[in-house]
Amino acid sequence: MRYLCMIPLLGLLAACGGGEGGYEVDQVELPVDYTLNLYCENAGIADSTCILDDPENPYARSLVNDETKFQLYDDSPSAKSDFYLWATALARNPIGENQYYTALSLHDLYTQGGSEVARNQAKRAYRSLLDNYFDSVTFFVGSLTLDLLPDVDFIFGEFGSGSILNGGYEDDDFSPVFEVENGLGYGVPMALLSLSGLTSGNGMLAGFAANYTDLVFKIKNLPTNSVWVKFASYGDPQEEFEFDLGLYAEDIDGTTGWKQVTIPLSTFPNLDSYTEFAIHAGFGNVATFLVTDIAFTGDETGNGLVNDVDGNGFVYLYRSGTQLISLELRHLVGRNLYEPASQNLLQLYLNQAQAVEAMAQWGYIYDPVDEELSRL
Repeated sequence: MRYLCMIPLLGLLAACGGGEGGYEVDQVELPVDYTLNLYCENAGIADSTCILDDPENPYARSLVNDETKFQLYDDSPSAKSDFYLWATALARNPIGENQYYTALSLHDLYTQGGSEVARNQAKRAYRSLLDNYFDSVTFFVGSLTLDLLPDVDFIFGEFGSGSILNGGYEDDDFSPVFEVENGLGYGVPMALLSLSGLTSGNGMLAGFAANYTDLVFKIKNLPTNSVWVKFASYGDPQEEFEFDLGLYAEDIDGTTGWKQVTIPLSTFPNLDSYTEFAIHAGFGNVATFLVTDIAFTGDETGNGLVNDVDGNGFVYLYRSGTQLISLELRHLVGRNLYEPASQNLLQLYLNQAQAVEAMAQWGYIYDPVDEELSRL
């Protein structure tokens, strides 16, 4: 099988599609097999540059740098191709991130095809990260912090309304948001999003809402000037009220119709019993509305806002926006060596005990409970 890819060439500019400032590209055949021949003993290790002279390296003349490497990684068809990519990145810029992904690619190549060469070089590459780049990190764009977690503290649902839910909808003003399209589960149109506490969790057990003064959320595209909110206890007691947006919401400046809604929880009479709640567009109304930034706020206990993980004054269950998250790579190395199955990888050693022993011989110890690796 052949896999051809268009990749940018090193040092050549202004020729891609005829536009100015582009990169010249070339069609390169990328490997998809599992046989690895190392050009030198230290290929893919620390500051070795021999990979750039390897005639089997399809990226040797390619523009592999911090701006292009992850896009090339996304386009790479195999673990073997991944190895050449990241080893090239490492040779050109010997940093921990490049060393980690080189090791991971070797580990993945062993997992997929059983290459013993890849297996042994993966061990050396992981150790190189610990010995040479112990404090290195990698960054990725992730979601903002949630204080109560879906599928841990609660689940999303539609209370049997048949509503069609899309929790990854991208709006021009906020993203992600929940898109809620009416269903006919009740025999008439109803667009409803429910959040129901799990008894196995801690955040939405009976009475959770009594800790707060308000439920807040952003909403858009309601069919009327009202929103309905319901609280229930997997049945009775349950209560729902219609809230006039003219009284309980404010327009969010600079957006295309979004409103910030504040619902006083004192409206609901059985806060000590409720385990779930829902936001909906009204019984019988055809609607597809958007909702995001669903949170509780206001300390009703006087002892600090319950479940406010990051201390920002809100207990979020769903939230728009992203943040740049850093990960210390040494902990990922420890995880990959100790419990590789968690990443769909094979064990590089005979068992966990041997992996722990190997790390100890290198001068490191991994704590699987805290998922942290440290020096001995």
